[in-house]
Amino acid sequence: MQDKVMGQIPRRSFLRWVFAACAAVFLALAFAGLAPHIALAVPEASQVAIDVTVNAAGKVTVHEQRTMQVSPKDIGMSWEYGSFGADASVSVREVTLTGDFDGSPVSCSPVTLQGEEGTQETPDGACYGIDYKNKLICLFFGDVKGRVTVDLTYDVQSALSLYKDVAELCFPVISLQDGAEARDVRAFVQLPSPTGLVTVAGEDVYAWGHGPKDGSVLVGSDGSVTCYAQKVSAGQADELRICFPLAWLTDLSEADKARIGGSYHLASAISDEEAWVDTAHHRQLIALALFVLAVLVSLMALASALLMSRKWKDKPALKRNLVVLSAVHFAVLLLFGLLTKNLCIVAIAAAVSLMILLLAYAQRRPHGC
Repeated sequence: MQDKVMGQIPRRSFLRWVFAACAAVFLALAFAGLAPHIALAVPEASQVAIDVTVNAAGKVTVHEQRTMQVSPKDIGMSWEYGSFGADASVSVREVTLTGDFDGSPVSCSPVTLQGEEGTQETPDGACYGIDYKNKLICLFFGDVKGRVTVDLTYDVQSALSLYKDVAELCFPVISLQDGAEARDVRAFVQLPSPTGLVTVAGEDVYAWGHGPKDGSVLVGSDGSVTCYAQKVSAGQADELRICFPLAWLTDLSEADKARIGGSYHLASAISDEEAWVDTAHHRQLIALALFVLAVLVSLMALASALLMSRKWKDKPALKRNLVVLSAVHFAVLLLFGLLTKNLCIVAIAAAVSLMILLLAYAQRRPHGC
């Protein structure tokens, strides 16, 4: 007895397809649920400019200017300062918003955050606060919407890691916390180099960037470091790691002098960065291998579908099996692409599964069924 027909789709086949699609969506949502929850999602930025100054006392002053499109659904954004170290303390000087809303800058007022980020009611108006537990500077847009430029200036005490030979600054230009794309990203760091000294990269200052492959890091002769990336994709970080002579910090407080480690660090830092480059290259090779594997699996699925369509005479059974093959192929490669964070694999899964599905519904039912 043949399956009852819903239009041109057999009911049993239709239910299998719905079940497989629901399973794929469930897996995708389950994977998304594993990701850390970000209460303040950062809008995409069309331009990011950061100026960092390290003075002879080791204090770090950061001025960031970020231009973005703030939609009505955007509540605010946050900056992570936890990467400066466990002893770091932050104080915000000023936060202003400038945009198309009226042209004049809006000065944000400070507020005290109650509890963890995201567990309290959203403050009224444009304001900012410090989430000390999660080490975040949180900005709330209030009624400010449209194209907005955010100017943030803050100081960080005890931001440097101090060793016998060098001081180290690890600065998150774009943090993983952001979770949004940023374009035209530039960071400029001025180190406290002695007056008249011509700084030489790889001798006085060592600087490394962790971010997009096309990013650049340049050490200037004046003791500055410039980092640039044309685009930092969503879910990607852009970080700077800088080592410079401890002797340049001539005005350290007694408390900071007590933080100086008892070991030399430069050789270890260079070794770490060489290992990081090797690991990044290894990850690229793995990503390429996984992509090739996904292509091969898709080609095998498509070849199997074509072979089945030529060999099978039972058209209703062929259609059911092609629909199941399409659903299983899509669910497996979708999960595979999400786990590896490779959207190309997801696109291949969707395209090939659609081709198999079209092939399934191109089959004609024999007369009299």
